[in-house]
Amino acid sequence: VRVLLGVETVPLSGQLLGYFAVTNGLLITSVQERSKAAIAGPQAGDILTRVDSTVVNDIESLSRSLFQASGETVSLVVVRNREERAILLGALTP
Repeated sequence: VRVLLGVETVPLSGQLLGYFAVTNGLLITSVQERSKAAIAGPQAGDILTRVDSTVVNDIESLSRSLFQASGETVSLVVVRNREERAILLGALTP
């Protein structure tokens, strides 16, 4: 995921899901400089909840949804400060 998108993520446990007030998602722990993500705007501390219309629950579902969208413009939905935001990325290429 880091190579394709430019972020590192960790799954959220039950307590962290409650803390961030989300029902699913991955915590973005870092964003690689000069990556598609760095240009588009996700930040460390954001919760990635969807890629396009696909719900993200774990690393596998994130990887699967990114590879399915390869070559197309991708929309990420993140939660930042308990507010949902859509972030558009350019076309992803492996």
